[in-house]
Amino acid sequence: MTLHKKMLRKIVVFLVLFCVIVLSLFPLRLLYVFSTVCSHCFVKFTQRRFNQRIARNQQRCFPDRSHAELKHLHYLAVRTKIDFMAEFIKMPYRSKKSIKRRCVFTNLEVMDEAFKEHKFVICYCGHLVNYETLVSFPLHNVDYGMCHLYLAKNSRQSVLLRIVLWSRSRFGAINIPTYSPLRTLVQLRDELDSGKSAKKGYVFGTLADMDDRGDMPHYAAFFGYPFAVKTGSERIGRKMDMAFVFAQITMPKRGFYEITFKKMEPKDKDTNPHAYTDEFVRLLEQNIKLQPELWLQWDTPRF
Repeated sequence: MTLHKKMLRKIVVFLVLFCVIVLSLFPLRLLYVFSTVCSHCFVKFTQRRFNQRIARNQQRCFPDRSHAELKHLHYLAVRTKIDFMAEFIKMPYRSKKSIKRRCVFTNLEVMDEAFKEHKFVICYCGHLVNYETLVSFPLHNVDYGMCHLYLAKNSRQSVLLRIVLWSRSRFGAINIPTYSPLRTLVQLRDELDSGKSAKKGYVFGTLADMDDRGDMPHYAAFFGYPFAVKTGSERIGRKMDMAFVFAQITMPKRGFYEITFKKMEPKDKDTNPHAYTDEFVRLLEQNIKLQPELWLQWDTPRF
């Protein structure tokens, strides 16, 4: 990369960060108004591939819905995506009290039962708004820690990534890169075994609906279509003898979320090496059907 390009990149990063800081000073309600206006304009006045993919995928998944219903769902999906950006901007500045008020965890007995037999619980989740609030789990149960995977090819971290990781760690979450997850997990397990850890166990969060179209991708049935998904989380969970749960996300009202834990027990777990991944996709589909607009990947070209 030439010196000119490096300087240009630094200027762009500086301008983006400046805009983020300025927007973070506005109250969330005002950002929601901005999101609503932008969503209407974006859907009405643009015909980009982004919009075309959303409309196509939603029509494929919900063929029984009328044109008016699909058009409204399209608008809600775009608005929710912009809402997520607004909430993401405000996240580093929110207090713990505010996060606990806006994100409620239910069915916690599923976690209690899982930790009776396992030291780690792998928690599958999709890219539904607002999955970032999942890292606040330690605020609701101080006995257990929270760690999660983040996508990284090497140890280099961009400015944006460092901000994201700092924001998540504010609530006690441990950031684990995808290029070397086992090292941290083994260290945490050794601390639990030796009694040096202040926690009784750890929740291992993973967003498993990421695209995986490599040389040997795994495809699962998703709304009747083949859907390429990553299987690395399942391999880690089996290797570390983790219990498997799914985090279902719903939004009772704008900006407030309810996360319900569901136990994952696929019948073919002993014969199918991807049983938990397939079960995750099935539960993800159920979650999306509850509130389709919450899923952030309607613009994906994967199905």
